[in-house]
Amino acid sequence: MYDPLRLHEIESRGMLASFWASEKPNAPAVYDRFGSKTFAEVNANANGIVRLLRNHGVQAGDHIAFLTSNRAEVMEIMPADLRGGYRLTPVNRHLTTEEALYIFDRQRLDQHGVDQAENRRVGADPEPQRQQHHDSERR
Repeated sequence: MYDPLRLHEIESRGMLASFWASEKPNAPAVYDRFGSKTFAEVNANANGIVRLLRNHGVQAGDHIAFLTSNRAEVMEIMPADLRGGYRLTPVNRHLTTEEALYIFDRQRLDQHGVDQAENRRVGADPEPQRQQHHDSERR
């Protein structure tokens, strides 16, 4: 039996996937229409996302957003967000282009991302780009 308080503390740091990867690495963690991912895969990919964001200059406390369809990768972004200390705004893919761009513009984002399936719909650059804002420019 697992201690729920310990699991809650682990989860609050974005390390729940890491915990389950050590306990049950090959067990399915998430399913979607494209297949499934094990806890080990989710944990490794969450670590990779943190490294990718850090390599692009995203720092703890930065506000990031992403537009994505309902995919298993969302379950990798969430622990990566907690591990990196970012502030995350998920954006629903069913919004119109104008609505999504409004959120990206108004949320005082330091970084944004769009999954490959959504790139064509919003005309986004597939490579994340650091958004530079000065406090006087923020709304």
